[in-house]
Amino acid sequence: MGQDRLLLMVAEHAHERRLTSRQRYALRTAHATALHRARAEGRIATLHDVVIALYDPAPDAIPRPHLNDEGIVTRRAVIEWGLDLALGLERFITGDLSGLIDRTTSEDLDLDAPLIVFDTSALPEDSPALSLVMALVATFLSAVWAHRDGQRLIILEEGYHTARLEKVASVLRSLAKRGRGIGLSFITVVHHISDIREDSDAMSLIREAGIVHIYRQSREDDAEQALRQFRLPTALSGQLGALAQGVHVLRIGHEPARMVQHLRTPLEVEITDTDQAMTGRRRVAETA
Repeated sequence: MGQDRLLLMVAEHAHERRLTSRQRYALRTAHATALHRARAEGRIATLHDVVIALYDPAPDAIPRPHLNDEGIVTRRAVIEWGLDLALGLERFITGDLSGLIDRTTSEDLDLDAPLIVFDTSALPEDSPALSLVMALVATFLSAVWAHRDGQRLIILEEGYHTARLEKVASVLRSLAKRGRGIGLSFITVVHHISDIREDSDAMSLIREAGIVHIYRQSREDDAEQALRQFRLPTALSGQLGALAQGVHVLRIGHEPARMVQHLRTPLEVEITDTDQAMTGRRRVAETA
């Protein structure tokens, strides 16, 4: 997955709309300039370098020399094309999202570790920035692991956030398609499938899943969507809303759907217990 596509995704999030062809050109040129300038200084380019290049494009940033000679496109025009983008991207450098994606990769990140966890709990759940970070992390890991042997899993918890930004779902869908070739599998967790637009890339990502686990669907519209999207027997319609805890419908490829009881080990029960703060069990355990 190219850096240009990821940068475009970030820019459209910051700009809060699709970019025009002129803005896309300004962004591509700024990216190339940022890479060139950083390489000349013997370091890795960051988002900050891209923003600087948008404010201060290289002399050769004009699409064709004769456009400048004839006064059709000047360096000032290129600056104007990218000015709104630069101002929007400042949010990731000096604004409320600074420190999120504006620096080089942490040196202490062990990409060969058996488990890597990216904690996004500090991001607001209703913020599109959450889905943006999910896509960036997944793309980064996929690019690194593509050059290393082994089988790996990427788990997107709260996967329904991918529907918040159109580009995010598109990127993740592309990654899922090429994952088989590099030994990579994607697992996404979705709570309310009916909240996702049927003609979106996010729904396509869900619909194309090879293995599907469907737990209790309390909302009737969620149950109906699950039946339709995963081609389940209509006889399950009434059962999806009444499944016991841990019981779910499993569909693998084109095999018939089956009912499965999910059993957890004591360690899994402890790890997945999210009710401790509400029940007070944690406080009792700590003071016992």
